[in-house]
Amino acid sequence: MAVGVLLVVLAALCWGVTNPFIARGAGAGGGSQSATARPGLASAVLGAFTRLAFILPFAVNQAGSVLCTAAMASLPTSIVQPVANSLTLAVTAVTSSAMGLPTGRPTVVGAGLALIAVGAWLCAADG
Repeated sequence: MAVGVLLVVLAALCWGVTNPFIARGAGAGGGSQSATARPGLASAVLGAFTRLAFILPFAVNQAGSVLCTAAMASLPTSIVQPVANSLTLAVTAVTSSAMGLPTGRPTVVGAGLALIAVGAWLCAADG
């Protein structure tokens, strides 16, 4: 069970830390386009996968998915998913703030993080 909890926390860390970096890497275009050219979805996706700023955080994010799946071997899905997803939101907020990205008013973010912590604790305590 302790291994499962560790896997859930590691998955949330992988997901939460990489989310802002994936967003930054996906939007880090580079190339020039004319005012009338509009890239399609396929070229946008292919373009993202050609940038190291997207590929590295994406790979770590996918490792988080593997860790979360492994956690479900020792803990119920009804515990793993809500706890991992809520902790991911908290880690994403902290990482985004550390990167200087807009996260909202500090009091609102602090209250949200506190509610996430209480909710994760309630889910874990119920299991």
